[in-house]
Amino acid sequence: MEDTTLLYVQPNAEDSSAIAFSISISADGRIENSKLLTLDLNKQDDC
Repeated sequence: MEDTTLLYVQPNAEDSSAIAFSISISADGRIENSKLLTLDLNKQDDC
């Protein structure tokens, strides 16, 4: 088995945001790290 990252995103239509949860699992099955993020879908990129 190789290292794997799982990502789940749940949009919130009421305030144009989303919650994202990611978890990284090593090749031996151990959780390396996890993160819970709030995403602002209205944010503009300056590119």
